[in-house]
Amino acid sequence: MADPENCRENANRCLLMASQATDAHLRSILVRLAKAWMELAEQLERKHEPGNALPDGDIIGLTESR
Repeated sequence: MADPENCRENANRCLLMASQATDAHLRSILVRLAKAWMELAEQLERKHEPGNALPDGDIIGLTESR
């Protein structure tokens, strides 16, 4: 299971790779990945706050629309 700290580490790795990338398209993808990792970290933190539990499938918008 992912934890917020692990997600932030992944985001930092993506940003490091983006800073070293010479291809603009690759750099853009890595920055978007970093943002997604940071968003996941924030969602995981909110999920674990008392009174703010989200359904498991709701993290990063995975629940189906009904």
